[in-house]
Amino acid sequence: MSGTDHRPEVAIPLIQPLWIEAKTARRDTEGAISGYAVAVGWDRPQQTTFYLVSDPNYARPLWIPEEDVTSNSIRPPEGS
Repeated sequence: MSGTDHRPEVAIPLIQPLWIEAKTARRDTEGAISGYAVAVGWDRPQQTTFYLVSDPNYARPLWIPEEDVTSNSIRPPEGS
């Protein structure tokens, strides 16, 4: 099982627009993932942080473990 098949125990929505770019090891996705993180989550005891990333190339947001994040930046949403 890859890290992106896992979902965190605790998650909270983000109010700051955080752009995430990540590599992926998922069986059902290919290539990189990029989009806005809509939530952040973690396991107890906190072993790793996950970002719920909304990539327009996928029907649903994907949970991405922090170790797969290649870059992040705070940027205003497109169209604002």
